[in-house]
Amino acid sequence: MLFQILTSIIFLTQLAQCVPSVQVFARSNHRNKPTIELGTIKFNETSGLADIVNTPNDIDFESGKYCVGVSIAGHFQCHSYVQLSLPLSYDIVLHTKPNTGELVSLSMVKSSTLGLHAVIKPGLILEEPRLKGSNNNVKVKVREVTNDKGETEIVHDGEVIEDQRSFIQKYWTYIVPALIMILMRSGESESEEEKKQRAGSEENKSTSVEGQTTGASEKSETATVASDK
Repeated sequence: MLFQILTSIIFLTQLAQCVPSVQVFARSNHRNKPTIELGTIKFNETSGLADIVNTPNDIDFESGKYCVGVSIAGHFQCHSYVQLSLPLSYDIVLHTKPNTGELVSLSMVKSSTLGLHAVIKPGLILEEPRLKGSNNNVKVKVREVTNDKGETEIVHDGEVIEDQRSFIQKYWTYIVPALIMILMRSGESESEEEKKQRAGSEENKSTSVEGQTTGASEKSETATVASDK
């Protein structure tokens, strides 16, 4: 008996040191159905303790698929879709960021124990190094899966960095060598054209000189013949 009392005192003391609590709600896709308040969860990532309090005693709703999430700063954030039915027998699993205790995601699974129970599990966070001045956007990769009990959950696979660089910025290492090769080939083509033009010009000069020499020779022969006469 004394051991149970001491255990309860330790549990309450550790919960008093937990991070800010989160309110858990279930919301239907149908707007005419009210939002279901499931309670407030207090958790301590360091100790691994979690407890759900302030659960209404008169929870009543129609069975169906609901989005379970939390309310932060007055805004509802959906985390997972679950097929809910009465009586409530579910474990609310909190996935937290290691060392910081920050809530990453939340899921809800069927339990063999009557009521709602809070469980803490480490969340999978894929951190990618980002260079200063990089033009990247970080987005959370989310996918919808079905567990062994046939319930649909939204799983957070981690952060994905989207490269926002332009085509030239991404592939400049391939573009620059290609441009250099094109310029070199263009220069070689121009050199060949210049050689042809130079050769043609020299040939024309040579022909002109030969013509002048031939004309002078003919004139000389004519003058010699006239003198002989």
